[in-house]
Amino acid sequence: QNLMQHKMTYAWNYLTSTNQIGSSKKEMKQFVHDGIVDLILHEVGHTLGLRHNFKASSVFSIEQLSNPEFTDQFGVTGSVMDYNATNLLDGGNNYFQTIPGIYDYWAIEYAYSEQQPYSTETESQFLEKIASKSTEPLLAYGTDEDAGSRGIDPYSNRRDMTSNPVRHYAKRIDIGNEFIKNLLANFEIEGERYPRIRSIFWQGFYEYYGAVRSVSKFIGGINHSRHHIGQAYDQYPLEIIDVKLQKEALSFYQDYIFNKDAFQYDAELLNKMAPERFGDMEGDMWKMERLDFPIHSIVENLQNSALNSLFNYKIHKRIIDNKTKSNGPAFELDYLFDEIYKSIWEELRNAPQPKDNSINSFRRQSQTLYIKHLGKIYADEKNQFPNDSESLARLYLGKLKHQIEESIIDCATIIYDDYTYAHLLKSLDTINEILDSE
Repeated sequence: QNLMQHKMTYAWNYLTSTNQIGSSKKEMKQFVHDGIVDLILHEVGHTLGLRHNFKASSVFSIEQLSNPEFTDQFGVTGSVMDYNATNLLDGGNNYFQTIPGIYDYWAIEYAYSEQQPYSTETESQFLEKIASKSTEPLLAYGTDEDAGSRGIDPYSNRRDMTSNPVRHYAKRIDIGNEFIKNLLANFEIEGERYPRIRSIFWQGFYEYYGAVRSVSKFIGGINHSRHHIGQAYDQYPLEIIDVKLQKEALSFYQDYIFNKDAFQYDAELLNKMAPERFGDMEGDMWKMERLDFPIHSIVENLQNSALNSLFNYKIHKRIIDNKTKSNGPAFELDYLFDEIYKSIWEELRNAPQPKDNSINSFRRQSQTLYIKHLGKIYADEKNQFPNDSESLARLYLGKLKHQIEESIIDCATIIYDDYTYAHLLKSLDTINEILDSE
């Protein structure tokens, strides 16, 4: 219900601010009605015995969900039992799933349909005929134990959508950033309360969180099918995600989280995000750590979440295993380490001519976190990471140590401000402490 509340509020504010929907009471009533129908269909599905199906949102492509004629006929997902994002692709025709999906009809058919009178089939034969459809792509299924950080299948996730979730998450963040960019122009209304600005900012920024948690599942990911022996001879029950898609997932983090120009917000906006003082709206303000808006803290939390997702021992072990299981090119663990290193420490590359390569405060945060994560992998106190992860952590700590030392000495071509210079010195001390302690 909290998820539904967020997605409805965010979608309504975004749509009205971009004039994609009017703000009349009639339109709002219809919008809220459709959202409630979506929620009720999901809960009624549970009463009928249906489990969550978090893979159902992956059965339609971005192109299909951008076509109003398609969404009018089929809705926005394969099942009401998924936790779907609000559809913002088809120009405002279908934001919610207001009809049972293809999977729902099939599951209900299996659970409740009856044989025709005088049928010569046994009940087992009757049910087997229905169950045999399970390999059809539109009936894809993954439930609670397949979702979240424990899952291996990147298509079984909460709050994603389309057959290309990476592209969809990127699009959602683009929409959220555009929403934030125009926030004051659309919502700074005379007589309204400033805490509302803060609340609406969170609605746009929240788009990062679902993406950061879920996109990493493509890296080392495995498409998991529950079909039985003999049902699909051309398909393994466990199929490694295509290398190209794995690299696309890593590029997502490079473009949206580790990019040196990410998280640049207008000072006027940040100074207008006053704290909420109504305890029933955003919690007890006495429990708030800070009354001003802690922009660096929330970005640091997001950066740390991204690194936790990518430097995850389960993912690393799957990457190594997948190389053994692959008959062709494989996604390599050293590629993962190298790309993250180059992305997060881009400023250390020598410039061909004197240039100010000072590192901004958000980047200094991510670089400090990066060193801590490598140190954690190298020490591996809980003995969780594979040996290759420990070795690569040592390799890149050494590379970084060497590059920082060169950058500090090479003042002829690289210019730093005091913050950057101090940050590099401290980073060097931290690396030396990690290596010396081992």
